[in-house]
Amino acid sequence: MPALKGWHPGERSIRHKLGFDAIPATAQAYTWISGDLPREHAKFHSEKLYFLPLTTLDEQGRPWGSILTDGVEGDPFLDNLGCGEREVEGMLVAGIGVEAATRRRNKFAGKVVEVRRGKSSHSVEFDLVVNGAIGECPKCITIRQLVPFPRASPKVVHKRPTLSKDDRLAEDAISFILSSDTVFLGITYSTFPNDTRVYPSRVGMNHRGGRPGFILVRPSDGRTIVLPDFSGNRIMSSVGTSKPPPASLTFVNFTTGDILYVTGNATNLVGPESQAIMPFQNTLTTVYVTGYTLILNALPCREDPASNIQPNPYSPPIRFLAEEKPPSLFDTSKTLMATLLCTAPLSPHSLGESSKELAINPGHNASFWTLPPSSGRGNISTWLRHAQARETGLWDWADVRKTKAPHQSSQKRILDLTPNLCQLPMPTLESISESSNNVDFLLHCIAAYKKVINDLRQRFIRFEQFALEEIAAERERNAELEQQLLQMQATI
Repeated sequence: MPALKGWHPGERSIRHKLGFDAIPATAQAYTWISGDLPREHAKFHSEKLYFLPLTTLDEQGRPWGSILTDGVEGDPFLDNLGCGEREVEGMLVAGIGVEAATRRRNKFAGKVVEVRRGKSSHSVEFDLVVNGAIGECPKCITIRQLVPFPRASPKVVHKRPTLSKDDRLAEDAISFILSSDTVFLGITYSTFPNDTRVYPSRVGMNHRGGRPGFILVRPSDGRTIVLPDFSGNRIMSSVGTSKPPPASLTFVNFTTGDILYVTGNATNLVGPESQAIMPFQNTLTTVYVTGYTLILNALPCREDPASNIQPNPYSPPIRFLAEEKPPSLFDTSKTLMATLLCTAPLSPHSLGESSKELAINPGHNASFWTLPPSSGRGNISTWLRHAQARETGLWDWADVRKTKAPHQSSQKRILDLTPNLCQLPMPTLESISESSNNVDFLLHCIAAYKKVINDLRQRFIRFEQFALEEIAAERERNAELEQQLLQMQATI
């Protein structure tokens, strides 16, 4: 049974800004969240993990992300629970399990129903009821092999639960952030009085990953963390909270075992507001830090030094802040490189052979959509899908055309190259072989295939024309962005 009854106001707002409310495939994505914890998820969380990132709220209602292990001095979880000294029944919690070796991740949310003090001052047992769970994609997770590290000896070097107006993050905390490729993002949604029954308050925990250095700290104040948002499942539960929402960031160093806990006030920026802080980044979250704790040598596991780290190949390049003055707009020093394995000449008069069987089904097609612009500029997205039956019957040959995309405004353009060879009177190879002595039949086969080839040629000519128009428009938009960037740099 789905856990949610719909998108709450914050999620609706951010989905509308990004144009996701116009995508039919994700219109009811909230139904993907289960109302209980699946059995395989329970086994995953209890047997597959060295630690569990968990979001809880402190007495001020600020979220803190904890790293649950056997008990670490200084971890916000113990402070928020009060080790049984505070009333915690019904306390909101949310967690995410990430198995680094396989890139599996599963989220859950719920509330604490009972707390029992452990045998030591740094341990506690508690029961919680899960009322929301979902499995998520492995995107942006770096593959690492973790091994137990029993010699962990936590040492608190900074514990600043509250910062004054003029405070900055410690330099070692900033260096920690700038070198990280992983962060756990905790959020909270506070319901409106009239929406309590339909959209109750809740907290969340999620994983964010990228290339080392993708998270930045604004040099101007030394305490505002900038977290770019990369394309994901488009549920937008992490950035779709009430505004301005408090949020937590928890950084982990898998080599040294150090953990940095941060809480602060988050601001979600889209379009020009986002690009004014980080050029060419359309969506980001800033967190103005109001408290933090840095603990050294706390993680009970480490990267296996004999293993190889495998970064996610789809992570976008690192972008710099507008207030910085880097030598280029992007950090190209860490760009993934491709290796040329072989070359093969192409000829219009012969067919090549694949080294292995290709997983292609008849009727595959490609459509290019211009999605609703969030900042006055469109972005071309490519979608691949299988040919399928519609109410009007099977798809047939479709002209390359400018038309109204489904559920989109009339300004959006769609290209549909959807050949359904099943509907064409095409002779099969078996029939050609059986009728090899029938000259008329062979001539018919040649004419039929020539017709198909000519038809395809004409359609791809029109496709090329469309693509060139889109490329020209994109170049024009990029020129406008570069001009805006130059103007911003001139004013700094």
